[in-house]
Amino acid sequence: MKKNSFLFVLIFLATILNVVANPLPEKTLVSVVETDHYYELRATYDERKNEALKKAINNSLQPDKLFGQSITQYDAYIVLDDGTRFRLKFSDSKIVIKFSKKANSAASYEKMKKVFAAVKKVLK
Repeated sequence: MKKNSFLFVLIFLATILNVVANPLPEKTLVSVVETDHYYELRATYDERKNEALKKAINNSLQPDKLFGQSITQYDAYIVLDDGTRFRLKFSDSKIVIKFSKKANSAASYEKMKKVFAAVKKVLK
């Protein structure tokens, strides 16, 4: 009886260690929609990519900077120094960027294409 209990505990611990050492694969979903009026990116991802994602967005928006070290969530309508306007929702494992083509210039559109490409590269 004790041998069976010991075996059960051993198998249970081995299972737990396996789950911790090999977590479930991350689920990343990225959707980009473009119409005549707007350009939108929606993504869900493993929250461990947050820092890399914030850094990539900041780099693609230079000289502007959206994210500081302590920012963990964002839900705002952003207006950059060059006049680029977009909506940003950012949390632990989700991001939504919505860009109006009508409210922005061609240069702003090109900038947002770089932002979207940077986001997709990090989440790939």
